[in-house]
Amino acid sequence: RMGNGAFAAVNSKLVIMNASSLLLAHAEARQRGWVTSGTSAKDLYDAGVTESFAQWAQTMPANYLTGGAADYNSGAGTGTIGGATVPGSNALTTDNLKRIALQQYISFYPDGVQGWSNWRRTDFPNLKATINAVPAGTQIPRRYKYGNTDFATNKAAADAAAARLG
Repeated sequence: RMGNGAFAAVNSKLVIMNASSLLLAHAEARQRGWVTSGTSAKDLYDAGVTESFAQWAQTMPANYLTGGAADYNSGAGTGTIGGATVPGSNALTTDNLKRIALQQYISFYPDGVQGWSNWRRTDFPNLKATINAVPAGTQIPRRYKYGNTDFATNKAAADAAAARLG
């Protein structure tokens, strides 16, 4: 567990993957049938969400997992992400895999690259570019671009790889 304020000190421990992320990844694997024995997907999910709150020394709302927004069987998720500047963006969940993906997204904080990568993999939550994006109409990037160095030092391979991506 990282605990409250764990990233504030110069000598803070570096967390490669937190416990809640591991539990939620296991829940996803169980839900998808990749793991067929052991703890149920629901129990792994509940443990992952509970650990997500514990890692920040926060109290989970009493009904969060039992009838609340994160209930594994019936939770609705979160209505809006980003407020009025992100129209149509939401984390409303309609199935167990989306509930797991939403909790993974939350659990990855403050590791934005991990959250972004999981969002690209699952396409959830339903993130939208802000209306303040510059230039207007810009979308959230789905992948990194090849850098100038790639084209300068290995042009033929970089061009071929870029062409395969479309």
